[in-house]
Amino acid sequence: MKILSSLVFVGISVIAQASNRIVPVTIAVAETGSVYELLLLSSSVTARRVSAVSPRTEGLVSEVLIDDGDSVKAGDVLVILDKVLATLDLASAEATVEEARASLNEAIRRRNEAAGLVKKNHVATTTYKTSIADVKMKTAALNRLDTAYKRQLEIIRQHTVRAPFNGIIARKRIEVGEWVETGNALLELVDVDVLRIDVPVPQRYFGRITRGTPVTLKFDAFPEQQTPAAVTKVIPVGNSAARTFPVRIEFDNKSRLKAPGMSARVAFQLGQGDSTVALRLPKDAIVMAPDGSKVVWLVKGEAGGLHATPVTVTTGRNSSTYVELLSGQITQGDRVVVRGNEILRPGQKVRLIDEH
Repeated sequence: MKILSSLVFVGISVIAQASNRIVPVTIAVAETGSVYELLLLSSSVTARRVSAVSPRTEGLVSEVLIDDGDSVKAGDVLVILDKVLATLDLASAEATVEEARASLNEAIRRRNEAAGLVKKNHVATTTYKTSIADVKMKTAALNRLDTAYKRQLEIIRQHTVRAPFNGIIARKRIEVGEWVETGNALLELVDVDVLRIDVPVPQRYFGRITRGTPVTLKFDAFPEQQTPAAVTKVIPVGNSAARTFPVRIEFDNKSRLKAPGMSARVAFQLGQGDSTVALRLPKDAIVMAPDGSKVVWLVKGEAGGLHATPVTVTTGRNSSTYVELLSGQITQGDRVVVRGNEILRPGQKVRLIDEH
């Protein structure tokens, strides 16, 4: 009995000493604000536009002005086809137009002359009508030849292949001296100023993601950087095998630090667009009790006499930083322990080492 009494006395003494010890803690303040759930998924970066640039006419490659990796702007000359024969055809078409124009001018002169003579009855009316018809035919001939000339001029332009948009030459597929046709891809041009990520989203989250849902992008190539973005398109056609739906995110890449093919981690901020706010606590304020309940330690009292009191709470949505408080004797402005709360006991004296 003496031994048992001694053990009981020692246990009570240890508990009393622990309660009297002043524990240094870090606190935060309960506040109202938005709380959103994070959905973490991964995918790969792709280009918004990729073009296999082809010529609009056939011909022999005379100049290649680009190489793999070159940066080009819309309208820049990429490839030039030999246009000697096309230039000769253009000169011939131009000469034919000039001939037709001269013939038309002469027909107009004869018509005008006949118009004056028919009034004086010096020529027959049929002669005048014939001159009018001749002007119409020569006008039509000139228009036809002028159209042929413009067509040949366009063929000349088509011997110069230009960039359809700003981008990077991903692959050059031809060299000088090759004969190319309209179906041949001369090069691959990739638009990297705006990139996209198509993320397969599980069907249970599909209804909670809309255009404009905020996301945070993190790239494995730049682990210290986080890029804010938003959902630009939700595609309502799913993968029946995986039960996922593609969600598209486009982001600016004018710096060109990111590239198609990079791996990316996407954090969807579900509920961020809600108009309601909630009482929220830092996630570190929540301590799991042995029975599975959640406890928050409140700091009460004034400087020099602060002590901690446990409060059982229930929580809702979680983000990477905050947790939504659904119930519990905690109100806005209450001080809660976020560091040092694992060793506290009811009534424990505490000392603040950092407050934020």
